[in-house]
Amino acid sequence: MASGLAEESELSPGESELAVNPFDGLPFSSCYYELLEQRRALPIWAARFLFLEHLESSPTGVVLVSGDPGSGKSTQIPQWCAEFALARGFQTGQVTVTQPYPLAAMSLASRVADEMDLTLGHEIGYSIPQEDCTGPNTMLRFCWDRLFLQEVASTRGPGAWSVLILDEAQERSVASDLLQGLLRDTRLRNLPGDPRVVVVTDPALEPKFQAFWGNSPIVRVPREPGGDPTLAYKDTVPTDLVEAACQAVLELCQQEEAPGDVLVYLPSEEVNERKKQIWEAFLCCFPVPEATYLRNSGSVYSLLKTAQGNQQLQNKEICCSLFK
Repeated sequence: MASGLAEESELSPGESELAVNPFDGLPFSSCYYELLEQRRALPIWAARFLFLEHLESSPTGVVLVSGDPGSGKSTQIPQWCAEFALARGFQTGQVTVTQPYPLAAMSLASRVADEMDLTLGHEIGYSIPQEDCTGPNTMLRFCWDRLFLQEVASTRGPGAWSVLILDEAQERSVASDLLQGLLRDTRLRNLPGDPRVVVVTDPALEPKFQAFWGNSPIVRVPREPGGDPTLAYKDTVPTDLVEAACQAVLELCQQEEAPGDVLVYLPSEEVNERKKQIWEAFLCCFPVPEATYLRNSGSVYSLLKTAQGNQQLQNKEICCSLFK
C-alpha cells in the first residue's frame, strides 16, 4: 500500500512528461516539481513510508506523529493521508485536519494546495468562523478545531471523514482534548468505513499522548544533526514585543552567515495592526526598495530584503505569526 501511494511523488519533469495529478487528472505543473524538491528536503520526509504503513495497519485506527516544529508535519501529513484516502476511494468521506487557530487552517490550506498542485476552494479547502472555502468536490479540508467540534456535536455519529488529523495537539485546546476523549470512547474499529485518526504533537508531550491512546503506533520524525536550539534569554522583559523581535532578527542576521530562515512567533494579533510599523522599521535598516520582497498570506507576514554594500540578508525570511 505505502509503496503504491508514493509512486507519483518520485516523479520528476524529465522522467515523465505525461504524469498527471491523481486527484484532478491534470498534468503536473513545473511549480509542483519545484515544491516537491523542497518537500523532500524536510526532516519528516524520511518517515513517509513508515507513517503510511502504520496508517494502514494500526490496530486501534490511531497513529501518533511526534516531531519538532518546522519539520514539515503540518503540511506533509495531510497530503499523505489524502493519498491514503484516495487509494481507498474516499469511502467514508474527506480528510479533515483540525487546527487550534483559524488563521493557521487558512494559511496551511493555501500552502498544501500549492504543493499538491490543486485549487484552493475546490479539492483543497478550509473552514473557519464566518468563512467556508470548500466545495462539493473538496477532499482535504483544514478546519478550526472548535468549529469541527460543533459539527460533531450537531450530528449523529463522528461525521463523514475517512481520516481525521488532530494537528498541534500539544496546544491542549479544549476542543482538541474533547475530540480525543470522544474518539477514544467511540472505538474507531467499530465505526463503519474503518476511519483513521492521526494525532500530531510536539515531542515534549509524546509520552502523555502515548499513554492516553494505549498501544497505538507512533512515528517519530528524525531530528537533523545539530538541530537542537540554543536558548537565549533577555535580562529584562521587553515592553514592546514587536520592536524586540525586530532587533533580535537584525542581530542574528549580522552575526550568522549560514543561509536559512528566521521565524518569529508573536503572542497575539496585535502584529496584524502593526505590519506597516514593522515594514518601515526594516526599510530604515535596509533602504533598497527595488530589492524588497513583501508577502502577506493571511496568517504569516514575511519580509525579505537585500541590503546595500556588504550587508546582505540572504534567504532570511522574517515571519511574524498572527496567531492568538
